Amino acid sequence: LAGDLIFGYGGSGGTGKVLTAIRPPKGAGQMPAVAYQVEGRWTPYVPTGLYKDGLAYLFHDNGQVTCIQAASGDMVWSEKPAKSFYCSPVWADGKIYCMTRKGEVVVLEAGPEYKLLSVNAMGEDSQATLAIADGRLFIRTFSKLFSLSAAQ
Repeated sequence: LAGDLIFGYGGSGGTGKVLTAIRPPKGAGQMPAVAYQVEGRWTPYVPTGLYKDGLAYLFHDNGQVTCIQAASGDMVWSEKPAKSFYCSPVWADGKIYCMTRKGEVVVLEAGPEYKLLSVNAMGEDSQATLAIADGRLFIRTFSKLFSLSAAQ
């Protein structure tokens, strides 16, 4: 969900091809409507996008991260901080976290300006989306589980 839209992604052969924003029906007997479609190399295939404060953050399998205006599909920025994403991003405390397939946690500042805060190598590959609960960030690699909390 992105505001009053539902996002769907489609692709083939391991790459995203199209993002479709659907406006759900407002009443009984009405049909959903396509608000817009975006085709391009930066549309995700495996990772699910993240919506926050009117912006959608799309993490592509090839390492590209694109921020769009969720209401219109207009691109705000697009950068490549990593080689490959398979996991979906999570948001906490104004930051976006996403694990790469090589086990690196990419940390971005959420907002209309691209700002890479850090890339943290966890020491082995991963295909697990990060989890946040009770003030802790849980990171799972192929053989380890890390539980991190903010410094007190």
